[in-house]
Amino acid sequence: MKEKNCITVFALVSLCALFNLNACLAASSDEGSDSKATDYLQAKGYLSIKDALATTISQTGEHSYKIEAGSRFLVVCDNGLSSSTAKVGDLVSVKLANDIYFDGHVILPKSTELQGVVSQVEQGRSGLSADLPGKHWMNAQGVLGLQFKQAEIGEKRISLEANPVPMSLVAGATPGRLSTVTDKQGDFTLYYHSGRYACINAGIAGSSVATGAAGSALAQRVGSYALSRVGFFVPAIMSGMAGAASPSYALGHPDEQVGLRERGKGFMLGFAKGLPGGGILMSAVQQGTDVSLAPGDEFVVELKSAADITE
Repeated sequence: MKEKNCITVFALVSLCALFNLNACLAASSDEGSDSKATDYLQAKGYLSIKDALATTISQTGEHSYKIEAGSRFLVVCDNGLSSSTAKVGDLVSVKLANDIYFDGHVILPKSTELQGVVSQVEQGRSGLSADLPGKHWMNAQGVLGLQFKQAEIGEKRISLEANPVPMSLVAGATPGRLSTVTDKQGDFTLYYHSGRYACINAGIAGSSVATGAAGSALAQRVGSYALSRVGFFVPAIMSGMAGAASPSYALGHPDEQVGLRERGKGFMLGFAKGLPGGGILMSAVQQGTDVSLAPGDEFVVELKSAADITE
């Protein structure tokens, strides 16, 4: 009778562990560039292109205008740029995506070119490195920062200071690409559920302790050595399940492909991650993905100081 009670308790604890994992993954959506990912990112506080735009312009003379600090404009990339090859100080340029009007009059045509430099570059790094305190703590993905210094209209140059808007989305020109966003500093990176996956790891660890303790207690009752080792495999199995449900969790970087093959790979990598010492080893070996801006990508920049425009 006692043995049956122990088996029942062990089964219930194991089921609770599985439900705990399921709760962690229930709201999980793999990173991508589809409408669901966009809706999710907006719910997390990232500004859409439409929500980020704002312009304040005043006329200071017959043919002169002032664009106030804080004004935001949509720009489009001319050339590709990647954190894997870019260097701090590299020259960059983008163009206004739309004409800028004042009282029905175009003061900045969409052909206006904003010129600047690469201000920050971090290549994709290991999860272990990302766990160390720093500017981009807990972010193993590539980082790319841009600063714009002037606008050019034909042969005319206008001094300005502008940066990408923090916590905003990038409208990708290529369907199916990973979700590129700007972080709190305004640097480009790839969105990755690092906080959520840390919670999953904590949930798996807590569940493994519970099932391990229950298995050891049951083993003493029935005299089974195999049951005493159950705590060794529970976290690996649960981590494998998490990897199958969300391959990005097991890979250590966002992945836009979520097919049967990717889920199988996610299970195997997740299983290895859940073995004793496996999490540390995988974090040391796996590398984050470099962030890139492709020709045609659109994002919003913000003026840090007022800019004077003279026609």
